[in-house]
Amino acid sequence: MLKMRYLLVLLILVTGIISADAKDKKEDNQLNYEIESAGATASQGYYNVKVTVIASNPKKVDDDLIARCAVHGVLFKGFAGANGHKGQKPLAGSAATEGQHADFYKTFFSKGGTARNYASVMTGGREMKRVDKNYYVSAIVSVSKDQLKHDLEKEGVVRGLNSGF
Repeated sequence: MLKMRYLLVLLILVTGIISADAKDKKEDNQLNYEIESAGATASQGYYNVKVTVIASNPKKVDDDLIARCAVHGVLFKGFAGANGHKGQKPLAGSAATEGQHADFYKTFFSKGGTARNYASVMTGGREMKRVDKNYYVSAIVSVSKDQLKHDLEKEGVVRGLNSGF
């Protein structure tokens, strides 16, 4: 009887650990963020955006994740204007493009993927606030929109201006 209790407790602990690990991996692969104009002038060929990543654990929000969210937002969401600066439409045209080229974008946006190469997180401007059970971690990011669009057109995942309708 005592062995049965130990086995039951062990089973509950293992199930809890596996469940928590699966939740962490799901959270890592999901980009949960908001994006808007940073209200600052960017160099030609760049967008400055404010990205706010929403996470249950602020320690998991690093510069890599913020940069990937910025590139994802520029490509598929576009962003609203702020402080007198205009917003922008998504570079990729629509979110359907992401689904059409899912294999490419899965690798592109993975941790350590090439999406990170198109964005630079500005130092010293990170903000964090807690709302209910989530943390909202914000930073200003400069995204190289011209190089991003050029490289994705070359890969054939974004249509260029010269392609037919």
